[in-house]
Amino acid sequence: MAKTANEGFEAFLSRITPTDAERAKAASHRVGIEAKLHARFGLYRIFESGSFRHGTGVSGHSDVDLFASLKSSKPAYGSSALSAVRDALKERYPSTYIHVAKPAVVLDFGAGYERVEVIPAYLLQQVGDNMKYNIPGVTTEWMQSTPEAHLDYVNESNTMPVKGKAKALARLVKAWKYYRNVPVSSFYLEMRAAAYTRRQNAVVYWMDICLLLEELQGIKLASMNDPTGTTGRIHAYSSESLKQDALSKLDTAVSRARKAYDAAAKGNLKAAFEQWVCSSLVSSQHITDGWHNMARPSNTCTHHNRTLLNPWESLRKYVCSDCSAVMTCLCDQDIALYVSPHQAMTGTDQHTRDDVRVTHPLTPDVCDQCRGEQPKAYPKAAHRGSASLIHRYYWHEIYRDTALEFLAWCRAEGLPLLDESGKAQFFDYRREHAEKYAEIECSVIERIKATHALHPKYDFTRPSDADVIKTNDVTVESVPACYLVRSAGPALVLPLDVDDPAQGVQVEEFVARQLRAQGREVMFCESRPLQTLFGNLMWLWVQSPDDPRLRPSGFGGRDGVGTDEHGLIWTLLPHDFGSAAHARRRGQALDAHMDMLPNDTAEMLWAYDYWQEPSRPLRQYLWAYTEEDEQRARQLITVLGAPLVKLILRYLAESYWERFLGWPDLMTRRDTPGGPQDVEFIEVKSSSDKLSDDQRSWIKGNHEILKLPFRVVKVHRTRRLDVVIEGKPLDTLGVD
Repeated sequence: MAKTANEGFEAFLSRITPTDAERAKAASHRVGIEAKLHARFGLYRIFESGSFRHGTGVSGHSDVDLFASLKSSKPAYGSSALSAVRDALKERYPSTYIHVAKPAVVLDFGAGYERVEVIPAYLLQQVGDNMKYNIPGVTTEWMQSTPEAHLDYVNESNTMPVKGKAKALARLVKAWKYYRNVPVSSFYLEMRAAAYTRRQNAVVYWMDICLLLEELQGIKLASMNDPTGTTGRIHAYSSESLKQDALSKLDTAVSRARKAYDAAAKGNLKAAFEQWVCSSLVSSQHITDGWHNMARPSNTCTHHNRTLLNPWESLRKYVCSDCSAVMTCLCDQDIALYVSPHQAMTGTDQHTRDDVRVTHPLTPDVCDQCRGEQPKAYPKAAHRGSASLIHRYYWHEIYRDTALEFLAWCRAEGLPLLDESGKAQFFDYRREHAEKYAEIECSVIERIKATHALHPKYDFTRPSDADVIKTNDVTVESVPACYLVRSAGPALVLPLDVDDPAQGVQVEEFVARQLRAQGREVMFCESRPLQTLFGNLMWLWVQSPDDPRLRPSGFGGRDGVGTDEHGLIWTLLPHDFGSAAHARRRGQALDAHMDMLPNDTAEMLWAYDYWQEPSRPLRQYLWAYTEEDEQRARQLITVLGAPLVKLILRYLAESYWERFLGWPDLMTRRDTPGGPQDVEFIEVKSSSDKLSDDQRSWIKGNHEILKLPFRVVKVHRTRRLDVVIEGKPLDTLGVD
């Protein structure tokens, strides 16, 4: 057990310093990476840079950085170089999770435990004894880098005037960054620590870590001039939202580090250690058992207050709001190793779409099941094959339990779960033994059904359609009709006084004909014209070049229209597009865009027509690109008018993926010399039809925000018509 603060920090540093074996294991992939890049782009050289080479890495967190000086022509955008290098390395390592984290392409070998970052670089000029390169910047642009000059600076700082302390202090502040998940540049912290150390006559870790943090707080993580003088400014963060998160966590760390400093100065070592543990500057285990096992400080926090990072991932991650740990549960070990290794060390925030690194993999007793706690339900929307409540509510349990039982069957059959290269074989075996997998899945579903009947895990009850309609003040009109008897397909109906089955139509057309008979115009609506409207009039906001999170996105061709030779369509999208977080992050730009859109309907129609072509890639991404979609969206502008269209656009922009579905079947109005009058949206339901989740959400949103005239028309089955024509039942005659 550490008896002094200095002993504690020395022991802590010895535990978080990467071993030679750890570095060698990650660096062992260099040969394959170098060969692939040389074959695809040509290489002047490839060399190691970053924390490992500088001697400032943190065990279990720092990566091996490879700086690749490419011979190929430099593209216009840094993001293009990253995409090209990523795609090339995916060819070489098809089973490895490879993604872009500017300015590098990241390869997570060994389920993320052996991470290598490849930085594509283009030679710019020689500066003294060092070479200056262009590397990808934080958006699409290029920035300058002189990695060897920075290495020299760190090495020099480490020898003047306090030998060995610059790198150790950098390692300590980086440990705080990793353990608290602080969105600040590791390189920035390293340069700040080196510059700080140069001004000191002596460095005492327990004192100077507090003073360094206070200095960072005082300057509010301001950008710094490159101390080597070879490039421009060194930035701490890549966006304003990340800055606020980093400053908030820095304020907390400074408060606790100062309390620790004051307690240690008074000789109260116990109180000092408690504050250092709270700030993640040390681990509580280092106090109690010799300061070891820093990689997983499970008893520094009970992780009582946990939230799911993203409930829709097959391998779930839990975020502790008390200590900021990002964890997977030990009970998911087989899932992490053999089913979803690409998710083992990285998750995606469900709101911001940001990649979040797992800091505490396979921590015991993290999930609700292991703790015996009641889990929150995350039901999926109903779709073909998974429409039952058991499928919708227990989807995660069905997938997880089926996967685990299938893995057990593979083991019993002597099937190796990893191939010779370490690639998981799960999905190969699932395809090869599809019948066995389906058999296991059916058994799991039946078991879950039986268990739910006795001890339900989730409450399936929810407001009835009648409750939703009443709560949101929706008018319901009942229309009688004669229903044709069919064994399958959508309901076909007739007027009560008609017996000719050939006149049978679906309920939406049935109501539309009645409205037309009343002298009203009708447009079939639902969601597609609204998607088209959004894609056309909002593309300048969504794809604005001043968005730092904009990146190239490729997606499958829509009916083969506008694709490249690989069947893909390419456009630029922010990675958090469609989320509420995207709208918040781009709130000022959204306000400016809405102010820019015309309030005059004629002017808006002109803008809509003018933006047809430049908005096409975004509209193709949104599945809203056909001529019919375009005409119906234009009609919406004409009928609703510019001010109401702008209200709808903002409503969609504030959380697109949650609001773009569920729109009513019909829009109807009366055309008069003075323009459209008595506009109304109508949702049509057959006798047995229920409101979908999307429709419920739209009805609520309309009642609270949009306030569009809306009602539900229920086509009631008043009469049935059983018909057999030429000896064949109606449902076999292809009547639609």
